[in-house]
Amino acid sequence: MASLSLCSGMWLHAASLCCRRRYPWLSTVLSRGCVTANPQCIGGRTGKDTITTHRSSRYSWNLGVILSSKRRGNCSARLSCCNQSSNSQCCILCHGWRPSCWVWTGSRIGRRLQRYTWLALGFYTTAMLNIVVLALALWALPSDIDGAALGRETLNRLAREIDWFGCLLISAALALLSYELAVVSGSDAGRLIREPANLAILCISFALLPLFWLWMRHQTRNSRPALIPNAIWRNAPFTAVCITVFLVWGALNASEQLTALYLQEVRDFSPLTASLYFLPAPIAGAMMNAAIGLSLPFLRPWLAVPIGCLVSGIAPLLLATLCRLDGPSYWHAVFQAMALNPLGADLIYTIANLVVTSAFPTKTQALAGGVFQMLSQIGKSIGIASTSIIAQQVAASSQLANANEALLQGYKAGWWYNSGLGFVAVLVSFWGLRNVGKLGVKID
Repeated sequence: MASLSLCSGMWLHAASLCCRRRYPWLSTVLSRGCVTANPQCIGGRTGKDTITTHRSSRYSWNLGVILSSKRRGNCSARLSCCNQSSNSQCCILCHGWRPSCWVWTGSRIGRRLQRYTWLALGFYTTAMLNIVVLALALWALPSDIDGAALGRETLNRLAREIDWFGCLLISAALALLSYELAVVSGSDAGRLIREPANLAILCISFALLPLFWLWMRHQTRNSRPALIPNAIWRNAPFTAVCITVFLVWGALNASEQLTALYLQEVRDFSPLTASLYFLPAPIAGAMMNAAIGLSLPFLRPWLAVPIGCLVSGIAPLLLATLCRLDGPSYWHAVFQAMALNPLGADLIYTIANLVVTSAFPTKTQALAGGVFQMLSQIGKSIGIASTSIIAQQVAASSQLANANEALLQGYKAGWWYNSGLGFVAVLVSFWGLRNVGKLGVKID
């Protein structure tokens, strides 16, 4: 089953490539389905004026944010919060250990790829990496890992034991919602959102979400396979860590995108120099992982996670209050922000794995872990999209004559928003984890 999941992600990627030109909406649904089957399947691509996941930017799932321009003076062009994260996901796809170092390494490689304009570079790269992972899975996983060798019986189980209709419902809902996020983040959002087609798509996407919940209840009541049973959300610690990672992961990535744009567009640093300015993030992330491993027996999640989220919320707050057109120096704002930004995400990833193993029986742990990972990716997508919308609207409504000042005003609004997400995560984690005991202790 594990190798089949990887294989399905690869073929969904290939199918999305085949139909991305004539049927871009279908391409988005297939890409969304790929992420549902395999959350690592995320690709990115950088062009001259826009940064998107495939040719039709408004059908992007991963970022859901496209802001294009035809000249440098257009503020909306430089508010595209889609620079390094998509490139890092395209170049380095790691899962499990929080990818502080991998994100930094991947974003550096991604910046080198900015000179290329191959439209499907991100998708093809991701497909090739999935083939490598599939080969490793076929080689490393025991043939009887599912209780029987791969054959007709396994394929029959695959058809019977997976809620395919539920996959279709949630994939379509998230894909259509991502499309609408791209529409409202464009430079002509006011006119486009009033078009009947866009209004219909928006209503359909919202209607599919409660329909998915009703379908899960129907499947559970009839003792049939349910993609994400509603009962899983009754576990307060698990729900809390899912909401927390949704908020923290979105704020983390959006804040980094705004910082990259601030350094390059407002301060006029080169991409290489801006990349080096992000070096404290992987170093601090690696140190955080080591510290968690050493202090794990003494940590209390009800206290540790809120503190980590608070620190991550302070990072964009520093940028929002200290950044100016002519400063400050790197050591007076950006360095501290980049060092603090990943700490909450690193901490929540480790604690979430422990919460899953302690709160659920063995047969449910894989499902809970998959839901957690999927929500982190959705949080990143929605976080970047919503931050971009806020930054663009603030800059567009600014009366400042200087284009850079208008951009900076939009960036600051985005940073304040990211800081608010971090502080909300503090409250959610403190409430949801208040009854969780010592970490690392298995409770049956």
